[in-house]
Amino acid sequence: SRKEDQHRREDMQKFANELGGSFYAKPQKITILSDIAKKLNLGVLSDHPLLGESENLIVGKVDGWSIAVFDQTHYVGSGKNRREVTQTMFALNIKEADFPLFSCTPETFMGRIADTVLNEDIDFQDFPVFSKRFKLYGQSYNAHAIRQLFNPEVLKFYEHNSAFSTFAYGNYLLIYEYDYICPDSEFRSQLRMLLQLANLLLRKNANQQAFQHGA
Repeated sequence: SRKEDQHRREDMQKFANELGGSFYAKPQKITILSDIAKKLNLGVLSDHPLLGESENLIVGKVDGWSIAVFDQTHYVGSGKNRREVTQTMFALNIKEADFPLFSCTPETFMGRIADTVLNEDIDFQDFPVFSKRFKLYGQSYNAHAIRQLFNPEVLKFYEHNSAFSTFAYGNYLLIYEYDYICPDSEFRSQLRMLLQLANLLLRKNANQQAFQHGA
């Protein structure tokens, strides 16, 4: 409803102010999404979560990294079964990162990439909980690099958190829960989780004092 939309904008504006960042309510082009979608050759897959319309964008910096939080809407199905799906995405642009292209999504994920770009299903026999809950895909020539990235600490992190989706490429790291609009009470915990994951992937000691308090 219009009232709910207004409340959503107010909540996101408030969080942007807390971060010392900026807020844009109107639909925006998100560079992270367009760059990853292009790399994944998603042009014809209009029902993929990385495509669609982005609005309620928060941009700012945390620990020197550029962050973006936004609501992403796309459509799935056709005819009478066509429906709108919206999820809140949390993204980092990390200058010092150079991630191999990969997706790590829950086993039940509805937006599996229907092409041959991510053609390698990467399993970890020593971590059956991870392998049961998540599908990790990469490019065959990068499979070894992705395996090295997903060391035991990273795998345990996924096992101990909710079933969220991850996309990464180059400087970019993006997480979200499919079809879930994150309430403002969870913004800090979601950003904290993203920062923890980034630090694990980069083999850094987590130092997120800005997110040690609050929801």
